[in-house]
Amino acid sequence: QFITDFARTYKAKHSFHLLRHLADEYGRLIDYCDQLGETSINLPACLANLGRVLQQLDRHAEATRRYREALELYQEQNDAAGAAEQYANLASAHEATGQLAEAIEELEEAAKLDQQAGNHPGLAADWNNLGILCQQLGQPERALQHHQQALQLHERLGNSVGCANQLANMAAIHRQLGNLDEARDCYQRAWRLDAQVSPTPAQVADLCNLGLIFE
Repeated sequence: QFITDFARTYKAKHSFHLLRHLADEYGRLIDYCDQLGETSINLPACLANLGRVLQQLDRHAEATRRYREALELYQEQNDAAGAAEQYANLASAHEATGQLAEAIEELEEAAKLDQQAGNHPGLAADWNNLGILCQQLGQPERALQHHQQALQLHERLGNSVGCANQLANMAAIHRQLGNLDEARDCYQRAWRLDAQVSPTPAQVADLCNLGLIFE
């Protein structure tokens, strides 16, 4: 009965951010799955979801353990996309605790698996996150390379919002490096793309950044 009720209510509990309650219930659910064996519950997905909840509660060591358990199950199932997602989750947990080198290694593994699986949205996210981490580590040229890879993939996918985000990330790096012409061009391209899909806050940010560049 608990398994049936949980399947009906967990989305609402996520929406209301009942995180401690969710962590307890996910733990019970996983225990029941271990006891019962085959159930209707997707165990690796539940482990990954529990990891995310624990991470939101700043319980990063527990989150990492759950992500690794999910990773092992996805690897046993030869699910490359699922395994890639867990490497990305692990990278997020390590980034939160300042372990940036470990996070980069895990994102590189995620990118390899997403590329093998043909998971292009996942691959674009991996490259974007690699760019952000490289920038945090003081490696702007490497960061630009990853954002450029993500930009090219978003262009192939026809994702205007994704393209605009990458251009804004690249513009910020160029601005930091003093490459103001390149920063201006990236912000202008981002603004034109954002104007097409009309996300007003993004357009405002692009225009404000352009104003600073011209100044």
